[in-house]
Amino acid sequence: MSQGPKAAARIAELEAANAELEADLQSARLDDGRVDQLDELLHLSGRGGYEIVPAQAVTRTTAQGYAHTVTIDAGTDSGIRPDMTVVSGAGLVGRVIEAGPRLATVKLATDVNSTVGARLEQTRKIGAISGGSVPGGPEADLTLELFDMEAPIEEGDRVVTLGSHDGAPFVPGVPIGTVDEVHVAPGALSRIARITPAVDFASLDMVGVVVSGPAEDPRDSVLPPKPDPKGDQ
Repeated sequence: MSQGPKAAARIAELEAANAELEADLQSARLDDGRVDQLDELLHLSGRGGYEIVPAQAVTRTTAQGYAHTVTIDAGTDSGIRPDMTVVSGAGLVGRVIEAGPRLATVKLATDVNSTVGARLEQTRKIGAISGGSVPGGPEADLTLELFDMEAPIEEGDRVVTLGSHDGAPFVPGVPIGTVDEVHVAPGALSRIARITPAVDFASLDMVGVVVSGPAEDPRDSVLPPKPDPKGDQ
């Protein structure tokens, strides 16, 4: 039986109302998710002693000379300026390279032009994290070059930021990632390791710009507890 004009119009109204309700529910879910991300962000900043300005990563961009950047919805009006560290609740995102009144551009740690001073958990051995792969190293989003060829390093070791002079562009103690493969290339002057990032760069949303660094190096205190290798008993 065919539908009359009134019935068809009513069905269209109901479909439109349902679509609007679904959109509202999706928006509410996203808002709940951002609340959780903000809680994680504040927890990380509290452990590290970082003063942060929360922001949202609104668009992926390609800034001049850089392949991996994002635009965030906060800028100089909020105290943000270039060479400030950017974090998420999981760890290092990158650093601010440009800032306008209400927007800023962040170069991600995965950009091939990104280099971050890094330190291994516990052993204090230092090196440099590069975005992408390095010559002689494995395919990677992040690569660690450890300066001491004799330094012990193995899968599962975690890496944090070494920190820079006056905390610019990187404050100390921010989790960068975890070693998942170690290489020693013939003739190399450093040991190379592929790093699994602490941050999921494919789904960036809430981030924090560190506008004031810690009074002292937080060391490894920002790292989350390591999982029990024996699991739950």
